[in-house]
Amino acid sequence: MAVESTMEPIIRAIISISVLIVMAKLLGSVFESLKMPTVLGELFAGMVFGPYALGGVIEISGVPLVEFNEIIYAFAEIGAIIVLFVAGLEMTFAQFKAAGFPSLVIGTAGVAIPFAMGYWLYMALGFSLQSAIIVGAALTATSIAISVRTLEEIGKLSSREGTVLVNSAVIDDVLSLSVLALVISVVEAGVVPSFAEMIFKVVWALILWLLLILIGVYAIPRFVDQASLMKVEGSMEVVAIASCFGMAALAAGLGLSPLVGAFAAGMAMASSRIIVKIRLFIRHIMLVFSPIFFGVMGASVNPAAFSSETAVIMALLVAVALFSKVAGCGLPAALILKDKVKGLRVGIGMASRGEVGLIVGGAGLTAGVIAQNLYVQIVGMVIFTTIITPIVLERSFTRLKAGDEVLREIPLEEPTIFDEYFKSKDLDIVRGLTIAIELEIKSRNYYQAKSSEVKNQAGKILLRFLADEELEHMKVLDQVKRKLVASNKWIEIGETSLREMERPRIFEGKPTEPRVEANSADEDILLVAMSAELRAEEYYSKMSEKVEDVEGRGFFQTLAKFEREHYEMIKELLEQ
Repeated sequence: MAVESTMEPIIRAIISISVLIVMAKLLGSVFESLKMPTVLGELFAGMVFGPYALGGVIEISGVPLVEFNEIIYAFAEIGAIIVLFVAGLEMTFAQFKAAGFPSLVIGTAGVAIPFAMGYWLYMALGFSLQSAIIVGAALTATSIAISVRTLEEIGKLSSREGTVLVNSAVIDDVLSLSVLALVISVVEAGVVPSFAEMIFKVVWALILWLLLILIGVYAIPRFVDQASLMKVEGSMEVVAIASCFGMAALAAGLGLSPLVGAFAAGMAMASSRIIVKIRLFIRHIMLVFSPIFFGVMGASVNPAAFSSETAVIMALLVAVALFSKVAGCGLPAALILKDKVKGLRVGIGMASRGEVGLIVGGAGLTAGVIAQNLYVQIVGMVIFTTIITPIVLERSFTRLKAGDEVLREIPLEEPTIFDEYFKSKDLDIVRGLTIAIELEIKSRNYYQAKSSEVKNQAGKILLRFLADEELEHMKVLDQVKRKLVASNKWIEIGETSLREMERPRIFEGKPTEPRVEANSADEDILLVAMSAELRAEEYYSKMSEKVEDVEGRGFFQTLAKFEREHYEMIKELLEQ
């Protein structure tokens, strides 16, 4: 009987988790087909099949189909750690340092103003001080993944405002995690600190987080790179996941949230030379833990708590959420970029909320600090801002200059083409070569078109050089493809016209031409070219991993090296 009573909660947890994962993935696929974030589908799956809805109504042998216990909450916590670890993998410490003062100003305003407005709104509505702090904290963090995906789809990720948006969001995320540490301490202590104490806690949390980052940046890439040299299968993956949970535990030991440590581990690991493999491995883990986390967050919503009063307050919260980010980030961005439209785009792009808002609300609900109606309002705010932001952001870019339509023709700005190709179980290498040829042709067309528009003379020379390089790559790819189709054999690199490139003379000696002006059309064009070369490098690197033939692998590795050199040339010109 003792064994049976011990196993019962485990079996219930297994059934509940299985239902949530399956339904979250199904609804996630539906939302993705509707061009909406998968996360929303996972949230809605939890709402519909959670214990407060169908999961509690449907019974098996008198027991609800979905019933939460400590085991499920533990899995959800692990899911939250993995989600923040993945978020950290998307930005290196070098990117954080390169964000610069303008992004620091925008990111800081994007945290301080939403927190203050959310706090004041709920204090004015008569909520407790703790509730007001939790709502303010839930409004701070931007879900940059939504905006990045939108910018990629419309070919504006490398635009001036796109770059400022991403860098500002990095600062935003870091400061939001410091605010999260404050919320966790308030929830655990059950006492609201004074304003001076709150500032101290946030600053102290930020200092500790930076300390974690410095430790991680120094140690983690070295451990992971060494593990990759071991011949033991899975050693690299084990070190990666151990670093994630180890840093989470270290953060908890320092009095911070484990999520802060996981984010720091991800950012540190992003500098590893095998980051592509790590992301691929973590993506598989996310298939399980992401739906668990977001499913549990959605399932924690009790529809019975939704009333007309809740709806009115939620509408006010959504309005404050949108206005505080658009104004808080948009105004300083407009001053820095000296362009109202570009500033507005930055503000709109920062408006979507995501996992951190849900984590803050979930922490308050679990600790009993906030009631169900307030949690419903926070979840509703996250859902609405996540839906509306990409729609408005895309429309803000609809007035493109006539010549800029060619941006949409670069396949690198449409990553779904490559994602779909690499998802195939049996990769058709010939199709991969065809995609690569189209890529080179359209990239060449872009460089040719823009070389006549760029005013900077060095920029003109470089774009013409790149256009010639892409033409050469296209010819070689076509040559390789023809041989592969005809004889199912790869051409040796020495038999092709692929040779070491000679750098343009613009890089010899000191630059004599005026440098590329910041915030200029020239800079925007070169930033797009830079992004294109980086994505081409990623594509050829992936192809080299998929090809079994030694000659084929070497061929794609050589192309990836050339694309990296192109990227460095553009970067060097911009930095002169």
